[in-house]
Amino acid sequence: MKIKLLIGFFVLSWLLSTACVSSHRSSGMLYMHRKLYVRAAREFAAWVKEEPTNPEAHHWLAKVYIHLKEYQKAADELVKACSLYGSSLSYGNLITEGEYATLLYVAKQKLEQGQYQKALVYYKCASFINQSDVRPILAIAKIYEIQGQKENALEYIKKAYILDPETTEKQFGSYLK
Repeated sequence: MKIKLLIGFFVLSWLLSTACVSSHRSSGMLYMHRKLYVRAAREFAAWVKEEPTNPEAHHWLAKVYIHLKEYQKAADELVKACSLYGSSLSYGNLITEGEYATLLYVAKQKLEQGQYQKALVYYKCASFINQSDVRPILAIAKIYEIQGQKENALEYIKKAYILDPETTEKQFGSYLK
């Protein structure tokens, strides 16, 4: 009897926690559809809190932050989602052009502010998302060059050269000789 009661308690706890997460997701989606972005942000933030290792939750929170013009927060959530998706290249297919542009925008801001480590994080996520875009790869190479990490810079220069030899030659010709 005690075992059945204990099992019942765990099943009920699991159902309630699943319902809360599902509720946060669906409520957030509903608010997004209605363009109630502040409410959507609250729901998606609750979803992230309930499921911190769910990349979809972080991705949706990033989407709503973009609508709220909170680009730094959006980029941070995109990076979290990127790291949680791991080596899955399917994540790049889920990202919209606006989300990708937000990531590059924030990365460029950090680079211009001299926050190289932070810029590297954003640019590396961007290069993972879109492996055919030479811009983040060249930016990573530039950051490594600025930091005096010539071997790391050369690694990314070679990657960039494969994608766009002309642009890479213009920016890093001295490394290629």
